[in-house]
Amino acid sequence: MHEEIANWLGEIGRTVTEVPTGRRRGEVTATLKRKWLKDLAKQCDIKNARILVLRATKTLSRIVIDATKLETQWRPRGKVIVGGRVLEGREEIVRILKGIDKGPLIVCDPYVSADTLTALESVPQSVSLILLTEKIQDRPKFMDYVRRLRDRGWQLKVGVFNVKSAEKPHDRFIVSPTRAWMIGGSIKDIGRKDTMIIEVDTSGQVRSLMLDYVESRRGVVRME
Repeated sequence: MHEEIANWLGEIGRTVTEVPTGRRRGEVTATLKRKWLKDLAKQCDIKNARILVLRATKTLSRIVIDATKLETQWRPRGKVIVGGRVLEGREEIVRILKGIDKGPLIVCDPYVSADTLTALESVPQSVSLILLTEKIQDRPKFMDYVRRLRDRGWQLKVGVFNVKSAEKPHDRFIVSPTRAWMIGGSIKDIGRKDTMIIEVDTSGQVRSLMLDYVESRRGVVRME
């Protein structure tokens, strides 16, 4: 009986070894995986079959509880927005923006309008916000909206790319200090056509790139 239990635990250990790790919410971290393997390895030193069953049951119960907690936290990395579902697209953008609690938050969107700013009102006022863009639709209306947001307490800066510069981003990004998302279309038009909103794993690299633009180490950005 002891040998059968030990073999069973060994099989579980091999399964745990193959579990992929990550740092996103809902994923098994490398630290947690090492803890699971260490706890399973401890059972190998127990010679008494009855004690082995009791200890192994407790260990496996803890692993199941940990895994269940992670499963309830997990969210898919991308969301497909079907063309015509404008409300669904806007709600997803608003959900992301509302959940950011630390700045500076950088939003990079080459084509903006007052509708873009309406979505950005979802950002908590305590979070400083930098909007990088290239073309502004109805500029007087847009800048009037910017001034009103600032008067109401939003810490908003607008950086405009030099249209002649070859070094400017093509994609749209929402970048917080710890997370980043790529958007298939401009925020002002989100949901009008088929698109995707994807959380990227390389958030540190994306943030570094965006900061290069903000600080004019790449391209030419005029802050307004």
